[in-house]
Amino acid sequence: MHKYGPIQQHLIDFLRGNGSIADDVDPEENLIERGILESLLVMDLILFMETRFGVHLGPDDITPGNFRTVKSLARLIRSKRPTPLKKAA
Repeated sequence: MHKYGPIQQHLIDFLRGNGSIADDVDPEENLIERGILESLLVMDLILFMETRFGVHLGPDDITPGNFRTVKSLARLIRSKRPTPLKKAA
């Protein structure tokens, strides 16, 4: 059983599988300061996020603030996902 939400868990699994880390990543841990996110991994992460979550990330989305933590990445993904259609009353 995963201890994080599904978006955060997918991001953590991606980082563990593609980064230079073997241990778990805390969703609030600074990925940039820890050296987990390097320029090439950022490009792979963007492609993963767009493909896995069906979002489009533009140049304005690629900021240190959005990529600082798993939590901020999950928030970015949620903000870019299309909102579900409401049923007509």
